[in-house]
Amino acid sequence: ATPAPPPAPAGGGGSNDGGSSIPSNIPSVGGALRKKAQGPQTSMSGIAVSDDAINLFYYMKAKSTYRWAMWGVNSNGSEIVIVDVGAKDSTYQEFVDKLPDNDCRFAVYDYQVTNSEGRIFDKLVFFSWSPDTARIKAKMMYASSKDFLKSHMEGLAVELQVSDKDEISEADIHEHVLSVLTRK
Repeated sequence: ATPAPPPAPAGGGGSNDGGSSIPSNIPSVGGALRKKAQGPQTSMSGIAVSDDAINLFYYMKAKSTYRWAMWGVNSNGSEIVIVDVGAKDSTYQEFVDKLPDNDCRFAVYDYQVTNSEGRIFDKLVFFSWSPDTARIKAKMMYASSKDFLKSHMEGLAVELQVSDKDEISEADIHEHVLSVLTRK
């Protein structure tokens, strides 16, 4: 049985505040199958990634159903689970507002950018959120699990490690994504 997810950040997940209900019975779009073929099933710190967490990423990538998703370590520290998702019409500011002030999170934001030629691109931006006010143990668990989680997520365009909401303005994200487009 999958352990219950940790409580959602303050404010809940109703659609009027940018969040959606945490999905259940997420269809497998190949994510959990990739996980099983990859070798170790836990990070070096002993934290596993739930099948639903991986399936949500691949479902989000394939179907563009959600604008963003957040994952956290469950209350007993054994598994990375889904914490919250943002409806396709939610804004970047709503996403930032969902990042907790005193706890860590992993998140992926489906960022849409238009290049200088007018072409529209959707790029997945990975966030490792670790605020200065988070507990040391939480920071260590998240730091030691980040690469393990990312190893299950193919197709991330940008990775950002942030500890302050001022570090992740939408203009900053826009520049990071544009720099990935111009490198190619």
